[in-house]
Amino acid sequence: AQTQSGTHRGVDRHLTALKNIAELNGKDLPFFKSEGYIKSNCFVLSTSNVTTPFYDLFGFGAVVPNGYGFGYQTLPETLPFCITSYRSSPETDSKKMADAVAESLHD
Repeated sequence: AQTQSGTHRGVDRHLTALKNIAELNGKDLPFFKSEGYIKSNCFVLSTSNVTTPFYDLFGFGAVVPNGYGFGYQTLPETLPFCITSYRSSPETDSKKMADAVAESLHD
């Protein structure tokens, strides 16, 4: 997604901007109430990579109640990651997700 948004192929930010502009101008556009738009804005896995020598760890928050936030870095000797989720959600468990990610990296 970062590569897509960086080369202007990721549409979620563009659509969010258009929606906000429409709302600021009192426009009620049916597209933003469509099932397709609503589903496309439900980011169950929201990720962000901030690879820099200035942070030891980087976190990124879940953006939907039943989702995960996944902040990570790609460093020469390690791949640190931080997984977040809402404790109130019975569908998510950050510890289990972190264990599954770690296991998959060892496989």
